[in-house]
Amino acid sequence: MTQDPTAAAEALLTRAYAALDDESYETALDLAREAIAHEPDEPAGYYVAGIALFELAEFSRARDYLREAHARAADDPIVATYYGATRLVLGEEREAELLLTQAVRADAELTEARYWLSMVLERQGRLAEADQLLAECARLEPEHFNLPYRVQRGELERDLEQVIRELPERIAIALRDVPIVIEDLPSREMLSGTDPLAPDILGLFVGTSLGEKSVFDAVPAPNVVYLFKRNLERIASSREELLEEARITLVHEIGHYLGLDEDDLAERGLD
Repeated sequence: MTQDPTAAAEALLTRAYAALDDESYETALDLAREAIAHEPDEPAGYYVAGIALFELAEFSRARDYLREAHARAADDPIVATYYGATRLVLGEEREAELLLTQAVRADAELTEARYWLSMVLERQGRLAEADQLLAECARLEPEHFNLPYRVQRGELERDLEQVIRELPERIAIALRDVPIVIEDLPSREMLSGTDPLAPDILGLFVGTSLGEKSVFDAVPAPNVVYLFKRNLERIASSREELLEEARITLVHEIGHYLGLDEDDLAERGLD
């Protein structure tokens, strides 16, 4: 007996959503693609596949699936939110703004759309509007969002000097050779490339790690660790939280300078 394609797709999507909840993104992607094969005109399969790929940092592929979901559910604010978020990560800021604004207007309580739209506005220098959206997120879902703890750059620089003095010796020694630069936000150039970075990254090491250096290298670009002030403030609700996040980020990025990859950092508790 041939299974009803709608029922088959629904069963697959139920399992795919469960896989997303379990952070089993490859499984969710496979199940969503099976669901699409059964019901190619339904948006849900494309949406789940897009979310799974987004979580796997395969942003170009995620955009393709979310484009298909949006084409089939143009009025769905959740689809518009994640399609917009993906386009922001890929540097398509104008398109992201249109999609995220659509989502905010369609759902007065959709915090995810406000959160991602705030990042678009920050990149345009519309900081007061961005902070208003973040305040709305904190009001609507205080268990998931906080009011950013804002500080002056000079204050953060002074506090970081104390943070550095308290770091493990190996990290502190490494920092003598790597300057720390505080920027409000990562530049477009930092975020673009073959492996796009999310605009809310907290820090970034740029340069050549110790394990990659060679006496035969041409004169390398200087090593530097960037800390992104507004992104750190975004996830902190107090001075203590801000400095702890800055400390964790510093150690993580210096780990990259020392030649540690993400797995190495996780094993050492530096992730």
